[in-house]
Order: sequence, then structure tokens, then C-alpha cells
Amino acid sequence: MRNTILSIVAGVAILSSAALAASSQPQSRPGGDAPVFADGAKAPFATFLFDATPVIERVSHTPAEPGAGSRVKVSVVARQDQLKASLPVSRVKLFYSVDGSPWQGVDMARGDADPDYFFAYLPPQKAGAEVSYYVEAADTAGNKTTEMPGPASSAPGGASNFVGVDDAETEDYVVPKDIDILRLEVAYDQDSLLVRLKTAGKPGKGDAAGRGAYFYFMPMLNAEAGGGGMAELFNTPLLAYAPLLSSYLGVEPQGLFLLSSLLETKKPIPGADVKLRRGDDELLFRFNRAALGPNNGGEYKTMSMTAAVKTLDGLLPWEASPYLTFIMRNHKYRVREGAPDATRIYAGAAEIDITPPVGIPLAGYAGRQGKPSGGVLDPLMAQALALKAGEESYIFITSDTFLLRRKFHQEVALKLERSIGIPRDHVVISASHSHSSSGAMFPELALLAGDADPKLYADIVDRFVTVAKEAHGKMRPARAGAASAHAPGLTLNRRQEGGPVDDIVRVVRFDSALDGSPIAVIFNYSAHPTVLSESNMKFSAEYPGSARRALKEAFPGVVGMFMNGTLGNAGPACPGDCGSGPDKTRRQGELLAAAVADAMKTIKTSDSLPVQFVTQEILVHPELGLWTTMAGLRMGEFAILAIPGEMFVELGFPVRARAAEMGVETCVLAGVTNDTMGYIIPEEWYHKHIYEATFAMFGPKQGEFVRDMLLDILAQLK
Repeated sequence: MRNTILSIVAGVAILSSAALAASSQPQSRPGGDAPVFADGAKAPFATFLFDATPVIERVSHTPAEPGAGSRVKVSVVARQDQLKASLPVSRVKLFYSVDGSPWQGVDMARGDADPDYFFAYLPPQKAGAEVSYYVEAADTAGNKTTEMPGPASSAPGGASNFVGVDDAETEDYVVPKDIDILRLEVAYDQDSLLVRLKTAGKPGKGDAAGRGAYFYFMPMLNAEAGGGGMAELFNTPLLAYAPLLSSYLGVEPQGLFLLSSLLETKKPIPGADVKLRRGDDELLFRFNRAALGPNNGGEYKTMSMTAAVKTLDGLLPWEASPYLTFIMRNHKYRVREGAPDATRIYAGAAEIDITPPVGIPLAGYAGRQGKPSGGVLDPLMAQALALKAGEESYIFITSDTFLLRRKFHQEVALKLERSIGIPRDHVVISASHSHSSSGAMFPELALLAGDADPKLYADIVDRFVTVAKEAHGKMRPARAGAASAHAPGLTLNRRQEGGPVDDIVRVVRFDSALDGSPIAVIFNYSAHPTVLSESNMKFSAEYPGSARRALKEAFPGVVGMFMNGTLGNAGPACPGDCGSGPDKTRRQGELLAAAVADAMKTIKTSDSLPVQFVTQEILVHPELGLWTTMAGLRMGEFAILAIPGEMFVELGFPVRARAAEMGVETCVLAGVTNDTMGYIIPEEWYHKHIYEATFAMFGPKQGEFVRDMLLDILAQLK
């Protein structure tokens, strides 16, 4: 009989190790009149093959040290384990607590370009507040991987800080209520693990002559011990409550057992010291987790299995919970009081040729009708600046591209995150908006850039990644500073004669702190690169490229990085006799470079600056699920704010005015950055039915909304 009982225990454990997780709620599915077995979802073990829970690969928040009033973005990478029996991740949830307040839950949004990426924003808090958070990821069967809120603590209703999984079956019509699992929960304290099993009825020993003897089993897998699969079944610790064990084997009815030694020793695992408290609808176990072996990472895995057994022939596991992987960790940040401390700056820069093969169409003018290019006037380039301040790193990329789409930005950012560890939120990419740059990049721009070429797209993505990695590898101690200069006569208001213009060039320089040599210079000016008309059929970086070449002559070794500004209604101009065509682009670039050089000579640099960074995901079209990304970097007295499109110049004035009030003397507004929402225009111009209104793709309020978001981001950079 003893061997029979041990076989029963082993049989139930075998099934539990096979991940007899609960099935999900039945859902309506496409397929028209395809037959559906509706009762399939009522089986307790419809997903028994899937024993791997989601993998939580990365959890981070930005900004790392938020100030008062700053929203905090929490980013999570959670994926299906493709090497094991697993199901897709269905949701990720974020839980947070402020200064020990009750935990609140937030459903995280799924990335539109990467299905393994999830994000959510935590609300602003007052200075000095301490925020704790953790995340959980569930698959389509309810199997879950979760971090934990912290050690269990006594509370009026019992111990707190449990995490768990729910039994998701629709109807347990074959399961006695006493073994009908409703929820499996775990918690921990300094030395122990607590496991709570909630049932629909009162758990007990059962009736062997009637409904059968009851067994309650929970395999406890130590993630650092390895194994845990079928090959290790008999060496997997099994937390159990089975009164029949006492009757037939003479062991305690509750304990932590190894099947491989149970028959011989008739004893539980040494040192486990399992305590059990039975309630009207629950079993609560406490045991010494050291009995599971060393585990520095605090990651464990469990599930629950209950059964009513009469004979070995009648062995039928009747109920199981989903699997639960739990990790004894969470995350914290304290809201900063006052300005951030200055920190040492590191910088590296690089550039790469991104000129496509001749024959690829140009971008910028519909009148070209997607015709093949006929040559190269000057190369198209991309530049990258890698920055490190304290423990945080960033990548800024500028490029001779017509515009950028969110998908492109996210692909580059994801590749950089995976290759060099830069958080994808810390990657900012800008386009110069040259109307003589490469077409064939984005299918939705066929009217202005010809049919898309997937091979070209993939090649440009790889080149952006390559140049960023090169810049990252060149990082060294640096000094940084910024200043502005007038560059009159190089821009005009192309929508309104005599209308507002911004003829200030804003300059940020980075020099080596070791020998003073120039590393990079960012220059920001507001004017369309449309010196060359649609009749030009050769690739050109336009006046920004000419300016970069002039700067390199004046400052050997410097990587020039052009960020266009509030260019929506800003066209190019050139004072005096500047010639035409390529001569005009060269002359305009040289004049702009001269103004940049004047500013560079006045810049005072520092090797230590207070640094803040904010990134903001914005749902711009809820019905279509369209998102865009904005961001802001502040380093001491200068800031760079990212604009996802072509903003009219007058919308930038209040942003720069507010920046000046905050002590930001140089405020770079980087247009066509990270994404392109089209033209970003004031509502009054939208209703005048001008050309730009046609491409203001999100309606009349878009301009003021983006302006207000810039002000909001700026306010978070105090």
C-alpha cells in the first residue's frame, strides 16, 4: 500500500510538472461557420503542455532621478520563452506605491513596433516622495511571472504583499469544492516563503470511501538550482498537504518532500520546518526557503495541483492552477528635491555615408513623380553623438533624410538597446528634411518619395546602428557648453510675407576634456532645405551638408550635426548674390557655418553638468492606435527638445521664452525628430486651408497640442 501511495503522489506530481495550467475564458474567434468545441475550455488542463511562464527581460524607468512634477515612464521587455513550452504574453501590469501607500495597478500599453515592449507612466509626485513599483506579465493561459511588492508584513486581515494567479476555468462542474482552486498566492519574509491556496470549499482530508482522499501539491522550483523538468521530477521539492501520507507512510500530513527519498527516509526535506494553517477556504503554508537551496536572485516557480484519489486506477488530477514564477525584487526611486547634482560628462561622435545607389528616387517633391535619381551632388550623411552622464547613457543621431517615421526610430533604438545596452527610450533621431535626400524609404510617402525599397530601408537602419555603436565606442571624458548667434538673411517666412522668422542659430559643442580637441557640434536653425528645386535629380545634403563641411575645415576633426528647428513655415534665403543651384546651397551653408563658428568661440564649456532626460509617448489617434514620441534633454543651461514634425516658427516662441525663464539660455527645438506627424501649425492657419493644413494630419488642434506638450516636457526639466 505504501508503494501505491507513493505512486499516486508521483503520478500527481508528474502531471503537475507538466504544467497543468488552467485554460483561459472562451472567446469569440474569427472563422465564420468553423466548428467550435465550446466545452474544451471547461477542462482543468487544457494547457497542460505549456509550463514556461513569460520572461521579464528588462525593467527600467525614465528619468532615473525625477524631479517634483515629473511623470516617470516605466518600460518593460516581457517575452514568450520560445525555447520552452510557452504561450504568448497577453498583458503586463505595473503596480506602484507612494511612501508606503496601498498598491495601485496600471495596465501597461504594448509597443506598436515591438510586441515584447510595454510601457506606462506613473503620475508626478512631490519632492522627497519615495515610489516603489513592480511588474507582472501573464500569458494567454494565465501563467504569470511577477516581481513582488516586498516582504510580507502583518496586517489586520492577515499577512500582506502576496502575489498570485487565479484559476481561469469557466465552470468546475466535475471538481469537488474542497479541492476547487480559486487562487494560488505566495509571499516572503526574511527567512520564509508563504504559500496560500484558496479553494471554493473547506480544504481537508476528504472521504476515501466516497469522493476519495484529498491531495494538495505545489512543486517549488528554485530557478538557480536548474532542472525542474521531467528529468528532475523526483528531485523537485514538493510542498504538500496530504493526510493520507500520515496514515500510510507515517509522515506528517504537511511538509516539503523529495519523492526520491520519501519512501526511504519517511521524512521531509531537512530544515524546511513547514507550518500549516487551515481556514474555512484556504491553506496557508510557511516554510524555511533555505531548504530549497541557495538563490541569490530570489526567483522561484510554483503551481498547485489538487486531486481526489480512491485507487491508483482512479488517479485523476481534477484541478490545477496556472504556473507562477515569482522574483523577490522590486524597484524604487525617490523624487529629487531641487536641481540634480552635476555629473561628469563623456562623449563620442562618428559619421557615416548613407547615400543610396544612383537610381533610387529622391524625396521631397511630388513633381518628381518618383523618377530615378541621376547622380550625386554631395554625399548624404548620418552622424551620431553618444553621451554618458553618471549611470545614464544616450544616443543622438542626425541625418540627411527627408523625414523619419516612428517605426524607423523604434527599429534603430531596439537594435541599439540589444547590442550596446542603451535604453531605447534614450535614443533620439533627427532628419534634416533635405528635399534632395533619399526616397524609397517609407511606403506611405510614395507621393513625395517614390515606391519603397525594403532593402534600402534595412540598409539605412543598419547604418544608423553602425554609426551609433561607433560613437558609443569612442566615448571619452568631455566638456560641453552652448551659445547662440544671429544668422540673418538665411531664412524667411514662406507662408506670410514679412511674417515671423527665427534667425538665431543655436549651438552646442562637445570637446575632449583630455586635450581640448573638438568632438561634435550640434547646430540648430529653422529653414527648409529646399534651395534646390524639384528639377534637381541628384542627391544632396543641401545647405546643412555645406555647413558641416565648412565647420570641419574650421575645426578639424569635429563631427557637425544639424538639427532643423521650427521649419514648418520657414524657407531658405541667401543675402546678396549667392548664385543658384549647388552654388547657392554651398554659399548658404558657408554663411550659416560662419555664424555657428562665431557662437562656438563664445561658448564656455564644463566637464560636469546637471543632466536630466524625459521621454513622452503620446497617443495621437486613439481610434487608430497611433502613437508618437517626444523627448527632452537638459544639461545645465542648455536643452534639446524633440518635435515629431514640421512646426510653424511662431509656435516655438513661447517654448523658448519659458525656457529662458527657467535659466535655459540655449533651447534647441529639434524638428522632424523621432517621428513625423506632418505639419504642426497654429489653428488659425489650419482654418485658412493653406497647403500645410493638408498635411497637418491630426486636425486643427494639433499645433497647440504639440506646443503645450513641449512646455510640459520643459517643466519636467526643472
